[in-house]
Formats: sequence, structure tokens, C-alpha cells
Amino acid sequence: SSSSSGGGGCDLRRTAVMAGWGGVCAGPFNHFWYNWLERAVVLRNPMHAVGLKIALDHVAYAPVLVGFFAWTDLLQGRAATPHDALRQAVCSEHLAPTLRANVVAWTAVHALTFTVVPPPYHVLWVSVNSVFWSAYCSSVSEGGSI
Repeated sequence: SSSSSGGGGCDLRRTAVMAGWGGVCAGPFNHFWYNWLERAVVLRNPMHAVGLKIALDHVAYAPVLVGFFAWTDLLQGRAATPHDALRQAVCSEHLAPTLRANVVAWTAVHALTFTVVPPPYHVLWVSVNSVFWSAYCSSVSEGGSI
């Protein structure tokens, strides 16, 4: 990937695309999603509740991941229209492996989220872990891997 800063350092366009994704899409979604999830999933058996929260998170985040690939393709100039970007994202060779990686990585993170991390800190905990996940997804969207 080319660097907008000219010296092979930080790709400013890619950084702006990722910051936009976090600020416009992922951040607000995480805030409402994890607060809602904590209120909505209340079961007698706490481990069943943890399992259900993790499963619901995986289901909810599959379309978000498609949205991520569409967002990056559109804003990086790899798609001419939002429709093209969405079609490319759904048909991307990177989508299935990234969804599998998502299940592995976020199951581990959320095992801690819903058992160890106090609910008022769920969004913060997920946001910190999202920095690493976003770096991985950014690399995948550029055709690489970490």
C-alpha cells in the first residue's frame, strides 16, 4: 500500500478511513450494542448467559464485518459506488477467513468481557481490543495479513 506521507511511513488515507470507521460506525455500535446486551440477556445460569451473549455478538457482527470491507473499499477508491462496495465485500475472498478469525479472537475476548470485566467497562474493554482487531482487518482489506 502506498504511503500518503511520501516516505513509506504512515498511510494517511488508510489511517483516516480506519479512524472514520471507528468513530462513525464501530464506536457508536459498540456503545449501544454492549449496553443493550448486558440489559437484555439475563439468564438464571450465568454461563448460559455468557454463551448466549457471545453467540449473539457473533451474529450481530457478521454484517458489521461486511460493512467494514464495503467501507474500506469505497473510501480507498476500490469501489465506484456503495452498491459496488457492498457487492465486493460480500463476494470478497477475505470475508470467510476473516469471519472465522473473528469467531476465534472475539470468543476469547468475550469470555473475559462477560465473566471478568465489570459491565460498566465492557465498551472500554471491547474498544481497546478493537484497536488490534481493526489493525488485522485493515491489513486484510489491503490484501495482506498479520
